[in-house]
Amino acid sequence: MIIDDIKHFLKAQIISCDETKKGQVIIMVAPDAIATAIPYLFKDKYLRFMTITGIDVRQYFELSYHFSDDGTGTIISIRTRLTDKSFPRIASITHIIIGANWIERELHEMLGIVFEGHPNLKHLLLSEDWPAGNFPLRQNGQSDGK
Repeated sequence: MIIDDIKHFLKAQIISCDETKKGQVIIMVAPDAIATAIPYLFKDKYLRFMTITGIDVRQYFELSYHFSDDGTGTIISIRTRLTDKSFPRIASITHIIIGANWIERELHEMLGIVFEGHPNLKHLLLSEDWPAGNFPLRQNGQSDGK
């Protein structure tokens, strides 16, 4: 039922929806749809925010925002791709979910993704003297724009 509600709400913003895994649904959206999808899941549907994961798959960065429907045990992941590898950016969700603060900082530091509107994208794991433009979880380690 909740999956139907989400699909109805996001409608044309959905690029794909994979419900083949038992207890897991992955919904692919464009990056600008994150600003619509996340508040809907968190505030309107009362889903529990779990985490954000990010990966460099060479052609793009992929971010997945994971939520749990604790009543059914279903994990709902909203996935998006950032194709501008020279300056990957997406809207921060910290104004909606304060718990996303450190996760966005970690993804910024490790992959170089800029979370626009984040209140404080300072180092979290790496030392302050870590070389600028060097991102440990990128395939080549370096910013594509350098």
